[in-house]
Amino acid sequence: MASKHNLRAKPVSDAMRDELASLVNRTGLFYQTKVKEILNLAKSPPASSPGRPPHKQTGTLGRSFRTMPTRKVGKRIILTLGTDVVYARPLEYGTSRMTARPFLGPTYRNKKHRAAVDREIAKVSGRIRAAIRRKAGPPR
Repeated sequence: MASKHNLRAKPVSDAMRDELASLVNRTGLFYQTKVKEILNLAKSPPASSPGRPPHKQTGTLGRSFRTMPTRKVGKRIILTLGTDVVYARPLEYGTSRMTARPFLGPTYRNKKHRAAVDREIAKVSGRIRAAIRRKAGPPR
């Protein structure tokens, strides 16, 4: 005996997109928090050592970090994490006159942070599977 399933594709794809957008937003907020923590660790003076995150002087850089809302571009969900402070890029990447004081890249590459994001992805995978079961409709 075989059962037939009435798969309602639109509700399923909407539920998956919503779960993924939520995951992307939470991930962005997680990294925003971690960047702010790193930027608030050391107080100035003295200036930070080359290769180390910049020391806090006024707190403007840390306060300026924001996540912009997710947007859909084609099949991708995009979230922007960043700042409009003009000296953020020279600090992150350095200049011809100053060695880099990276803070964003090391935060993203941190193994503990990546593991936390991986755990969140695993949770979302379970929620997506449950949403598919709910939204797909009962067997006919």
